[in-house]
Amino acid sequence: MLKTKVLHTLANANDNDAEINDIEAMFRVLENPFAEIANEAQRITALKNAGAYIGSTEYLIGSSLKEVRVNSIMIPQVVPSYGQFISMSRSLQSFLELPDVLDKIMLNIANLSEENNVISNFIQGSLRKHLSEPFVAEGKIVIPLFFYLDDYEPNNGLGSHALDEKTNGLYYKIPCIPSEFLSLLRVKCVIQQLKDLEENGILIELPDRTVRIYFLLGLILGDNLGLNGILGFVECFTANFCCRMTFAVDNYRLTGLKEDCAFNALQAFHATVNIAGDVLHDVEEGLCAYALPRILFWLIHIRKYLSYETFLDRNLGQMIGDFIPGNEEVWLYYLCLLELLQMVLAPSFRIEAEML
Repeated sequence: MLKTKVLHTLANANDNDAEINDIEAMFRVLENPFAEIANEAQRITALKNAGAYIGSTEYLIGSSLKEVRVNSIMIPQVVPSYGQFISMSRSLQSFLELPDVLDKIMLNIANLSEENNVISNFIQGSLRKHLSEPFVAEGKIVIPLFFYLDDYEPNNGLGSHALDEKTNGLYYKIPCIPSEFLSLLRVKCVIQQLKDLEENGILIELPDRTVRIYFLLGLILGDNLGLNGILGFVECFTANFCCRMTFAVDNYRLTGLKEDCAFNALQAFHATVNIAGDVLHDVEEGLCAYALPRILFWLIHIRKYLSYETFLDRNLGQMIGDFIPGNEEVWLYYLCLLELLQMVLAPSFRIEAEML
């Protein structure tokens, strides 16, 4: 409609035919702007031409038994298991060579290191300082990495992530990116890449200089099952010692440690030192998911302070606080949980409060 109106107006105004043709060509492009990237093959080609595509590499993990139908009969067969891996070196190099990215990261590291009263980043912690000392002593520029792993089911984002099609995703991020820009055998390729990034680093070509950057693995984050598996701890949570925050001795029945962690091959990482909890799995999907239903059941169904309808009309917390007596122990427990959650989710904390 807009195209017809504009072209009709220009034609009646006896405007230049060449200019009218140019405007008409622009409208043709705007009518279908994604015609050249309509399918996956075209999109990949466009990204390759722009130098922005880093493809995955398939590697053999091992083999497994799988039932295969042969002449209407299910027969178990050994089938290979493959993983997909994207080069960390190429990804990090492409990212850090973007305009101003490396300079902003290094400036953020410097600013965080100068802050002595408030801790808001892994950079300011004692673990990072301890891990970085050997590299800094050699004059190397070091940037920490966080690894994150979690299970997912293809085509079933809301599932239990525990069925036959369960897939384990392994991700990594640079924790010291300025906040405004944040967005085992089976990991053999990952270990090799991390060792290479730790020992050889990557060469970054900037407009005014060439810089070699080294990376050290600071933390591995994820759900407890995934972390226990990849760090060499027992994966059965009915075991006597199913917590990975334990001591390493020979008998896993005493400690929960069943095998050496593959990541221990790295100079800057050890499974019993680089320990961290994960807010999403340990608190939001763990503690809160366990406690809140029981708190609400007690307040609504047992004590009958308010109805389900009233609760659904209001937000939890201060919005229903006027219904609950101040001396209700379960409500006091909720307030304690809320205070704990606020501390866990705090963007920073003072040095003297680190033991909380």
